Amino acid sequence: MQRVACGVLAAVAACGRAVAPQEIAPDAGSASASAAPGTPPPAVASGLPLPRGGSGSHRFQIGAAHGLYLVDPAAGEAPVQGLVVVTLGPIGGGNFIPPADVVVTLNGVPLLRDPKLNGAFFRLDPDGPRPAIGSGGQMVIVAAGTDPADGRRIQRQLVLDCPADIQVGSTPPAGAPLGTATSLRIVSSSDLTVNAGVPLMANILPQVMLFGYDAATRSLAPSGSPRNISPGPLSVEVAVTPTAAEGWLLDLRWPGPFVLDGQTGGFCGLAKRWTYRK
Repeated sequence: MQRVACGVLAAVAACGRAVAPQEIAPDAGSASASAAPGTPPPAVASGLPLPRGGSGSHRFQIGAAHGLYLVDPAAGEAPVQGLVVVTLGPIGGGNFIPPADVVVTLNGVPLLRDPKLNGAFFRLDPDGPRPAIGSGGQMVIVAAGTDPADGRRIQRQLVLDCPADIQVGSTPPAGAPLGTATSLRIVSSSDLTVNAGVPLMANILPQVMLFGYDAATRSLAPSGSPRNISPGPLSVEVAVTPTAAEGWLLDLRWPGPFVLDGQTGGFCGLAKRWTYRK
């Protein structure tokens, strides 16, 4: 994700007059489990960044075609959402499921091999350790195991750049009651589209979604549905949909740069969140 400077946000119309939207600045994340979900804090720099892309044995191929999103999790959520796919050689080569001893890590934290899928999918345990990544940082996915063809130990690494946080304006302001409002508006001088022209990303766009939210349990509830965001400076109106919860949480998320690895590939995305009252 390119690092974008935040300029002055344009005024938007409300109640028949032009008002400046409240600015939701780049966030340091939630201070405690009782705080409302916000945005993952910025990554802590530790030396030079790793080269983006894959390296090591190409017997393994690593992908996350639908993305791995950094989030400040609500109850029951993992801080990285999405599935990592690891195959042993090209999918068209027959038996591509990685060996039983394969270990897949995300920034050093082992991932769960999802028992409900075919053995090639891995995800972060929401109740397990949290990888240290942060907005604007890097995801480092490593797959290591034994090659069944000759018994050699093999390993492959895929490095993904994560988006930096941005400044966003909201009308009504973040934290305000929505009352009888039928919609809210978010704007930013930043363009969240960074994969234009990448065929594998043609249907994966920045999105915004409104959830119901209960502060006491820090839990999400059904409310709206995802809305795709077009390229250009952010300017989108979001319908305020009914919810049985005590308020709403807005989830704005966007992909970082897509990285190809063999027949597959992936990207790191970022979710920026804030809440409203009834």
